[in-house]
Amino acid sequence: MLSEKSELRSGVEEKGKARKVRVISNATSDAILAGLMVRGDVRVHPDQRSPGGTKYIKAFVTRFGIPFAVDTSSESKQPIWFLHDSKFAAALDRMSIPFDFYPPDKTRNHNLHKLSGFKNGALLRAYPETKGDAMRIVDMLSRG
Repeated sequence: MLSEKSELRSGVEEKGKARKVRVISNATSDAILAGLMVRGDVRVHPDQRSPGGTKYIKAFVTRFGIPFAVDTSSESKQPIWFLHDSKFAAALDRMSIPFDFYPPDKTRNHNLHKLSGFKNGALLRAYPETKGDAMRIVDMLSRG
C-alpha cells in the first residue's frame, strides 16, 4: 500500500506493456539535496551520468575528492553512503547519528557501483534524521 508520500505513475513501455514506476517523495531528503546544491565545498560526482542522478541515488564529491551518495529510495529515511574510514565511524558515534557498516562482501544498491570503490569496498551507511544531521555528515566528509 502506498502512503500519501508516494504514488504510481505510468512508466516507459517495456515490450509492449506499460510498467508502473513508484515515485517516492521525502521532504527531509529533498531538503538535504537542496542544501547540498548550494554548498561551495560539494559538487555533483563526475561519474554520475545525469546531473540529477538516478531515482535511487544522487552522488556527490567533496572538495577533497571524498565521494558520497544520498539514497533517495526511502520514504522514511535519508541514508548517506560513503567509503568506510574508522575516523568517520568514530565521528558518527560522537554525533549520535546511527549508521551501518557494509563490509566488501555485503550487498548494496547497484546504483552505487558507478562510484569508485563503492562496488567492492567497505562502506558506511549513515542515517541522518534531519537536514542538520546530514549537513554535519557532509561537514565531516568535507574536512577529510
